[in-house]
Amino acid sequence: MRCTPEAIAATLGEIDSRQLHRRRELAPDGRLNFCSNDYLGLATDERIASAMAEAAQQLGAGAGASHLVSGHTAEHEALEREMA
Repeated sequence: MRCTPEAIAATLGEIDSRQLHRRRELAPDGRLNFCSNDYLGLATDERIASAMAEAAQQLGAGAGASHLVSGHTAEHEALEREMA
């Protein structure tokens, strides 16, 4: 595919029609956060927050490091499998 304005517009139109186009929203204080790694948009999902609270009660809180450093737990595996 060539990166012509028409091709880009067509691709963006397809993404929009499938409701996959993410839009950057302002934070409550009116600022944009350009350093977020919330690329899946799950940071404020109530289901995730509830599951995290339950996991923290069972397993403790605090990442310590990424699972690549600290280990890949059964919880990581289950979440990745469910999201896929």
